[in-house]
Amino acid sequence: MLYDARNLTPDWFAERSWDLAICGAGPAGISLARRVAGQGFRVLLLEGGGTAPHFESQVFYEGESVGREYFGLDETRLRALGGSSNHWNGWCRPLDARDFRPRPDHPLSGWPIDRDALDPYAAETERILDLGPEPDPVPSPVEGRLEGFHPVAFRWSTPVTRFNAKYVEELRASQEIDLVIRASALEALPNERGDAVRRIRLAHPEDEWRAEARARAFVLCLGGLENPRFLLNSRGAHQEGLGNDRDQVGRYFNEHPHFHVGEAVLRRPFAHMRFVSPDDDLLLGEGVLNFAMRFISLLPARHDGSVGRSRLARAVCNSEAEWSMRLAEALRGGRELDCRDVRLQIVTEQELNPDSRVTLAENRDPFGQRRLRLDWRLADRDLHTIRRGARLVAEALAHSDLGRARLDPWVLDEGAPLPGLDEDEVAGHHQMCTTRMSANPAEGVVDADCRVHGFENLYLGGSSVFATGGHANPTYTIVQLALRLGDHLADRLSDPARLPLP
Repeated sequence: MLYDARNLTPDWFAERSWDLAICGAGPAGISLARRVAGQGFRVLLLEGGGTAPHFESQVFYEGESVGREYFGLDETRLRALGGSSNHWNGWCRPLDARDFRPRPDHPLSGWPIDRDALDPYAAETERILDLGPEPDPVPSPVEGRLEGFHPVAFRWSTPVTRFNAKYVEELRASQEIDLVIRASALEALPNERGDAVRRIRLAHPEDEWRAEARARAFVLCLGGLENPRFLLNSRGAHQEGLGNDRDQVGRYFNEHPHFHVGEAVLRRPFAHMRFVSPDDDLLLGEGVLNFAMRFISLLPARHDGSVGRSRLARAVCNSEAEWSMRLAEALRGGRELDCRDVRLQIVTEQELNPDSRVTLAENRDPFGQRRLRLDWRLADRDLHTIRRGARLVAEALAHSDLGRARLDPWVLDEGAPLPGLDEDEVAGHHQMCTTRMSANPAEGVVDADCRVHGFENLYLGGSSVFATGGHANPTYTIVQLALRLGDHLADRLSDPARLPLP
């Protein structure tokens, strides 16, 4: 059933209880609610916004950004039913298996689960996200011959799945899910021992009432920025915030840096876009993080799919490799052709930096909750990955004689600043790792089951629990994790003794 909090009273909540209460009705929250309700349990699904994005709701997402230049915090996500799926572009890819493994040169890296734990949910994730068929096995112009790299493929939600449009009528008709819109979750109220949550305190912006919702288990699916903000604002029983006794909530904020790094001409032009990623040996040998290079086509392919050898010879890649000297020699007395068959864009993983983080600002939102303060930082390894990754691709293109690249000047100048928002894409609007999954409570916020360390019935969903970010867009993995969490919760809820009603 669908309810509007404007038409409810605090007594409506007091008279009811649920097996599971979920805060946030985006891809994680809706996928989780459907999974648990489908196994016969009563679910309360709370959405702070309405059925569509609205300015009056977005003001609750305003905050401070004090680190590296970042998007407006009220612009990069949407506070409405369906969450940020209302403006995502549909890119889908699972994380690489290596993203789950620890790396000796990347402190804290690795998840307490393998990718095998998520693979069983791939088929259902693809149905939820309306993914088309696997890409046709059309050979990439750089496939198999770009030394040190392998091709990677993305799939697209087609048409792009808006969780609001796709699921609102199903949720409206559901007898197991009570969806309440315009009900903002303010604070989790723990028991006297401080090891379980008893209730969630709620409000809505057009009235002064406060309500409390009871459930056997609670899941926060508020997003990579709001999950830590909610925990830090829940200070009634824990002055440092819930789950934050080891000062881990909000740390390790990760994005996917996106930068155009140059242009190239290939021997075999192609339409649309291709992707390559470095092999494991290259990652370790060069000390770079995981990344993908996008070859974004700028010109239609020739009918014969070929590029003249003389044209390749006249397209220079700026590099210190020996072959660049030979190319420069070949260019003497000749004219240089514009190198614009493809634009090169790198998308990278970030290092786990505890100083890149979400904290609370001093100013408050209309509910009196402290707003968030984002301090996004790029570490030296992040900068090394961007610059060295671009050089490695350019060098591999020339050594394999598949093409030639010209890198942008800032890539080659170690002292040059990275482009800003007025010059480039900069990041992917992917907020991750702020309540990261860890086996050791001293290194994260949730365990392998997404349960907050030290709590019996408080869980987190969404990209905030990512232990590392990889380079793939997060929505696919967000849904996989939600489905896995749904099965875990259904198993626990099936035994009233394990999760009794507070």
